[in-house]
Amino acid sequence: MKKTIINTLAIVLIVSTTTAFGEVREGAFSVTPVAGSYVYDSKQHLDTSVVLGVRAGYNITDSFGIEAFYDYVTRSNVSSMSLKDISSQRYGGQALYNFFPDNVLVPYLAAGYSRVNFGGAGVNNASHGEFDYGAGVKYFLTDDIAVRGDIRHALYSYNSTNFNNVEFTTGVHFQFGGDASAVKTIVPASVKPSTTEPALMAAPVPHPTACEPVACPSASESVKYVFEPVTEAACETLKAAAQLKASQVVVVPRSCEIPPDISITYGPDRVIFKEDYRDELDKMGNFLNDFPNSSITIVGHTDSAGSNEENLQLSLVRAAVVRSHIIYKFKIARDRISIKGYGASKPVASNKTAEGKAKNRRIEAIFNCK
Repeated sequence: MKKTIINTLAIVLIVSTTTAFGEVREGAFSVTPVAGSYVYDSKQHLDTSVVLGVRAGYNITDSFGIEAFYDYVTRSNVSSMSLKDISSQRYGGQALYNFFPDNVLVPYLAAGYSRVNFGGAGVNNASHGEFDYGAGVKYFLTDDIAVRGDIRHALYSYNSTNFNNVEFTTGVHFQFGGDASAVKTIVPASVKPSTTEPALMAAPVPHPTACEPVACPSASESVKYVFEPVTEAACETLKAAAQLKASQVVVVPRSCEIPPDISITYGPDRVIFKEDYRDELDKMGNFLNDFPNSSITIVGHTDSAGSNEENLQLSLVRAAVVRSHIIYKFKIARDRISIKGYGASKPVASNKTAEGKAKNRRIEAIFNCK
């Protein structure tokens, strides 16, 4: 399962050739058809089954939303001759809290309550209450379409016995409506002249008449400034002189300055960077905006836990997530940011200790000036 999740993220984040600029929008409705696996508690002796379902949601704010859902778990059998072709249906609601709702990649937590009904030979087909909680992530391919993955832990009681089941689903998330931007344009109402008072007409500006020197007042006189209009020819001469002076000003471009080294670390199997590293990511985006001819290489590393193939994929996914964040927030062209993944092949500390492994799970940024 871990390998499947990593490979799915790698395909979505790396192979995709278009830049996604989606976000969770306040006031938007959503529909998500899903499919996946339903794993029963070992005490039930039921085989893992396919689950099919749909979610219908509404974003109360960009961070908080609610969903109604329905799931159908296909038939499974047990060793007991009295229980055969066991299936179930789940229907209920859940609340979701989105982290980084204005990003392309939006992780979230979820919790809810539902009712579950079992079908098949020899089962108690009464409705049972069920509580579930879990997490998920949405990756926006466009402003209104995202791929979505979820995991839920379901807890319920059946015939006075408590059970713990797990559900894994993926689906396509469709978003409709909502406020795409908090910034609104205010158009001032046109001002109409009063119908009771005549409109005031501006006095005509006198045509320039002469170009004469301005006399300086004597010390004994009250200080005042006298401005004499100049001829049109004199105005053109002054304008040409000003343009010549402006053209002689030499603008020296700012030299490209390489920022200090940047390193972002992760927890075990973690893909999404922590909020604490937003300032480090901003350094990358600001560098690319300040120097239009510059570029960045984002390099992902892992510790030695897991296979070489899994570690290479995980290091690439981590680099791709960082690249997507910078492209979306700073509107940077994708071809200015390259990514690499070295897995566990280039450690900076020993992988024999927890402290060393924590240092090896990292993202590094290489800045390039042209």
